[in-house]
Amino acid sequence: MSKPIAAELLALHRDELLRFIKQRIDCPETALDILHDCFMRFSNYLERHQVQNPRAFLYKMAANQTIDHIRQQRRADDRRIEFEAWPELIDPAPSPEDTIAARQRMAMLERIIAEMPEKNRQIFVMRHIRHLSFTEISQVTGLAYNSIFKYLNEALSFCQKRMPD
Repeated sequence: MSKPIAAELLALHRDELLRFIKQRIDCPETALDILHDCFMRFSNYLERHQVQNPRAFLYKMAANQTIDHIRQQRRADDRRIEFEAWPELIDPAPSPEDTIAARQRMAMLERIIAEMPEKNRQIFVMRHIRHLSFTEISQVTGLAYNSIFKYLNEALSFCQKRMPD
């Protein structure tokens, strides 16, 4: 058989073959690719062989191509899952840009802390740098919890007003 005959057969069965493939594959573009691949293989096959039932042959070819595509997708998904299962392969280190940005923000924060009123700075450093509890800060400074809370709020407000977003 010649390519024009193959094209006629495919045109005759195109819509039903496309529906058949789309029932098995969610992506319409992929279904069209599979159908096109079937046409190419079918026309090449017809140049060398006789086919008794072209419609059945096209359906079998479309089914096989669809199954091959699904298997290929599963293998790709399995490889992706395997890679995601190895978080140690993903470099947890920040990028150079992130490192520079963090250093700049830290330098800015240090300048802001240095500009704070003395009492606010003292309480802020104890709580957020030295990680002391309210009880420990109270023991060191002799201040009540409400006063510590007030100084911390003032210090945080001071930082927020001066730090860019």
